Amino acid sequence: PWIAGLKNKNIWLSLSTRWNEDGSYPSCPPPGCEYYIFTGDSLMFQFAERVAQETGGKVLYLTGPLISSDLSTDQVTYLPYTADHRRIKRMPATWPINKDIKYKASALTNRISQSKVIVFSALKTLLGDDVVYSLNHAHAKLKDVHHWEMTGNPGCDAHSKNFIENWMDKNIRLENDDGVEGSYNNPAYQNSALNFTQESYHYSYMITNGKHYIEPGPFLTEKTWKCLLSRTAFIAVGQYQSYAWLKQMGFDFDYGPLDLGFDQDPGNITRLEKIIKVIESLQNYTAQDLYQFTLESCEKNYDHAMSQDHWTRCEEFNLATVNTLINL
Repeated sequence: PWIAGLKNKNIWLSLSTRWNEDGSYPSCPPPGCEYYIFTGDSLMFQFAERVAQETGGKVLYLTGPLISSDLSTDQVTYLPYTADHRRIKRMPATWPINKDIKYKASALTNRISQSKVIVFSALKTLLGDDVVYSLNHAHAKLKDVHHWEMTGNPGCDAHSKNFIENWMDKNIRLENDDGVEGSYNNPAYQNSALNFTQESYHYSYMITNGKHYIEPGPFLTEKTWKCLLSRTAFIAVGQYQSYAWLKQMGFDFDYGPLDLGFDQDPGNITRLEKIIKVIESLQNYTAQDLYQFTLESCEKNYDHAMSQDHWTRCEEFNLATVNTLINL
């Protein structure tokens, strides 16, 4: 709705800017505009600086809602923004939710990356048949697994090596999958107590050219929304403070004895190490235990996701950024 306020101004605008098919940044826009405003898939970190350098204009980057590091410069301004409420409203919400809990957890992996490989292997090794899986090597790129370079963390590296040895050439099709994009009408959500979200992007604390910073986030996709809409508890395999942000927007994560403290660790590898500890802890409980621990929160979260209150909170959060944009 705020786009109308930009009319008759010398502005270049791109929402949901996409990566090139080879995983590289898209082409920069042409020079000559006073302001360049954009959002990017997976938050497209550092593209803003490239646009500023090549165009000479000022860049306003609508990035993740939680900005923990001072990233803005004279030419680039990072503005907190969320489209979570719009994305979740576009999700199908018509399937019946018929819970028949048979598995402790589920993990759907369509594109392998460092975090997904480690979590997949940990689940397979530690929980075996108590988890329902899918594994697809679609769009596999060596850069997404750091060319299989080990991290130096024994726990994470053991699971990376296990994946290389056992799953590099394997594909696992999700059983009884209805094949509908965005569907949660399948065993990952109907028959599993927990879903490990395997989000598209998991990097938070980074070091680039000697500069230490935390990337804005969290970047959340349908992988998380399907859990909320299917009343499924989830372990957030993604960026730092995924639960913290959702709590700020009114969601609830009282998962009983499950330790969700990993969410407060910005370190990418140490956060994964702590998620492995969560997987280890699941050996102490039955699938029904896990379902009961999380049931109340799941019911609350479904109601909130479908409510006007969530939409209102997101719109109110965006208000300061919207005011900045329409008053350029």
